[in-house]
Amino acid sequence: MTARPGFTLLEGLVALAIAGAVLAGFYQAVGTAARSAGRLAALVETAERQRNALELAQVVNPMAEPQGRLALARYAIAWTSRAVEVPRPGAGPDGGPSAFLVGLYRLELEIVELDGRVADRIAVDRVGWRRMTGAERTALTPPADDQGQIPR
Repeated sequence: MTARPGFTLLEGLVALAIAGAVLAGFYQAVGTAARSAGRLAALVETAERQRNALELAQVVNPMAEPQGRLALARYAIAWTSRAVEVPRPGAGPDGGPSAFLVGLYRLELEIVELDGRVADRIAVDRVGWRRMTGAERTALTPPADDQGQIPR
């Protein structure tokens, strides 16, 4: 028998088996990378939503707005607040009471999907404030002594 140039059937089958194994490994790697990219995109979206909620917490005065909701394009941020301590007069520049009541509040934020499902919750402590009324300021002013001086 004379040798002919080319591959035998067995050599062709072995080459196909090797190529199939390499392609299967490549397909698995591509699938893993695609799933990782999807998880990364979801984490980036969650981080963006949390950052937006924290930015909102910076501008909300929990004493003036104890609850509310801000609707955004793909979700909403809802908040409620409760006093952690009893509000008290702030300190004025002269050491006496200021014109404001201040208090520490726990601000609880919820990131709400369009379908109403709560996607995430964040709690932060914030200072709330409001201007005191004249009656509140008068109630804080101690009575004058015999010489008409208000003690400090």
